[in-house]
Amino acid sequence: MKLRRVLKIAAVVLVVLVIALAAAGVYFVRRPWPQVDGTLAVAGLEAPVEVIRDRWGVPHLFGVWPRCSPSASTRPSTRPPKVAS
Repeated sequence: MKLRRVLKIAAVVLVVLVIALAAAGVYFVRRPWPQVDGTLAVAGLEAPVEVIRDRWGVPHLFGVWPRCSPSASTRPSTRPPKVAS
């Protein structure tokens, strides 16, 4: 009878431990993931920027250079515009 009670307590402790470890695993695995949808306000940006992820998850940034005209393309050029010194 005493062995049965010890086994029940050990089983309950084991189940609680497994549930706690699973919850901690989910928390620590999901926490570092970046935001991939929605909008985000970032200090210092002067124009809208679009982030598109390719099939491998690599982010590509598209936006307008701050000194370009509003009608400028939103696709990045091969080099930034020259700024007069």
